[in-house]
Amino acid sequence: LNEKDELVIILNDDQIPDYSVNYGYYEQVNNKKLFSKKEIRRMKQKYENAVFMIKGIYQRRRSIFLITKAIFNIQKDFLKEGVKALKPLTLKEIAEIVDMHESTISRVTRNKYVQTRAGIFKLKYFFSSHVDSLEDDNDKGVSSKVVQAYIKDIVEKEDPKKPYSDQKLSQILFNEFNVKVARRTVAKYRDRVGIPKASTRRRKKI
Repeated sequence: LNEKDELVIILNDDQIPDYSVNYGYYEQVNNKKLFSKKEIRRMKQKYENAVFMIKGIYQRRRSIFLITKAIFNIQKDFLKEGVKALKPLTLKEIAEIVDMHESTISRVTRNKYVQTRAGIFKLKYFFSSHVDSLEDDNDKGVSSKVVQAYIKDIVEKEDPKKPYSDQKLSQILFNEFNVKVARRTVAKYRDRVGIPKASTRRRKKI
């Protein structure tokens, strides 16, 4: 975000050279005085392959830009407030915005990273399922990553001698954050953020 709170997307391709086809080669493709029909046909095929490859490279750059822009138009609050401002987001939603196939979104965002003020993240990080929230008006709920952040905060503040069970964490999420999460889901999210179960936490803190 710039000083005017506008979204700014810059592709990190300074080290990537521009691609083009040698024009001298292009001129010779149809020179019947220098080459036989067979040679011209072969050169045309090579030329068309090169053009196709270059178009593909620039199309991929454009796709990365459009997809990243669409993601952060939705996740703009993350840039200001961090992980707890993440919204639930699916590949399908972005596919509909940029008018691409869902599989294309998955392929383009694979192993791609984005640098923000909050750090460097995989583009895939900004996709997450939703968890039901009692305060949500549009029925989209909250991001599962937000719930994971809640769990981490709760555990950090718990009594070391009496760590919360997954069932207790589920109750706290419901009572304090109006988020409905089953015990088994809490256990799954807890594992994802590297927090051991209550009995292990108790042994470590004694």
